[in-house]
Amino acid sequence: MAWFYAAEWPTFAPPLTIEARLQNRDKGNINWTVGGAWFKDKISLFSTLDGADTFRTVFEANYLQRRESLAAFADVDFKVAPRLRADLGVRISNEKNRFSGYTHDLNPYGVSIGSLVFALPAEFDNKLSETSPSGRATVTYELSEDARVYGSVGRGFRAGGFDGSTIWSTPEADAFKSESVWAYEGGVKFMPARGPVQFEVAGFYYDFSNIQAGSFRTYDGATTSVRTNVGKARSYGGEASFTIRPVRPMTINFGVALLDTKVTAIEAITAAEKARLGNDLPFAPNMTLNGSIRYEFALNDRMTLTPQVDARYVDAYYGDLDNTAPVGDFALVNARIDLKIDQRWTVAGFVRNIADVDYTTGGSATQAFSGTPRTWGVSLGARF
Repeated sequence: MAWFYAAEWPTFAPPLTIEARLQNRDKGNINWTVGGAWFKDKISLFSTLDGADTFRTVFEANYLQRRESLAAFADVDFKVAPRLRADLGVRISNEKNRFSGYTHDLNPYGVSIGSLVFALPAEFDNKLSETSPSGRATVTYELSEDARVYGSVGRGFRAGGFDGSTIWSTPEADAFKSESVWAYEGGVKFMPARGPVQFEVAGFYYDFSNIQAGSFRTYDGATTSVRTNVGKARSYGGEASFTIRPVRPMTINFGVALLDTKVTAIEAITAAEKARLGNDLPFAPNMTLNGSIRYEFALNDRMTLTPQVDARYVDAYYGDLDNTAPVGDFALVNARIDLKIDQRWTVAGFVRNIADVDYTTGGSATQAFSGTPRTWGVSLGARF
């Protein structure tokens, strides 16, 4: 099948964002912030799709999507006891979205078979309006001047909307709802300003509802991929990071993150969608490691030379919710050297992916996205 696209993506109205906030001037035992935000944009797509080789016709698509968001928020943190503080924040958001337009079979040659494959004409004018609360409550207890423990619970959301790709049948233009998550987190931080060791350790649990993902749907005999709500999922794990300074010029950083994810409920129409139950979430490696080591050499009173080597390991994961696009694990090593002059000028050289590892970062069952190959360069910077 040969397709030739002639498409324009003009933005009729530049995105406009306004935010205003009011907060107490003098910080003390009680600190507060209140405010509001407004966002609006308008995006259109007009395209002509030449399908003469396969469908003996030309298609015309003309879409307009308008979005508007209005939110009010408030935050207050206060001292509960001499070493205990609480932070409470809430945000109420109203999201309005309108998606209108059409896809027509122009049939310029009078021999089109497009209507036998697609449910055309597809004409639509759909609206979505949702009000979603979000917020977070955090409690922090100071064990000492350098150490503290904390716990938090919060709710967030990803706004709903419409699949803005080419619409081949009217149901494809239906809205998908907002995705929400309840997040629970707790941890400890030990961060002495001049100590030889600093570390942070945290654990978390996320509960997702109305997950947004691509799914194949069949409308009037034609199968196509659309973005819709597909079910529920959970994820939990932990992460830790350490900074060690065995001698003053040397800094060693190390971090580890562990993650487990699972689809716990599914909204399915096809057998393939039902098979998603129990799958991993996409782009969720079970383990990630990172580390770096750097050493500052004082050449004289004006110049400092700092070489650094860092590395990252990413465990295998899937690039899609169907778990049909596995991404293999990979490890990357990078190097950099900086020369600072008078704390103002910096000359640097770097090499990324020193071993020129051939790796992928995502994709689907039929395609893969390659990672960045070995890259090197130099830079010059100045502070004013």
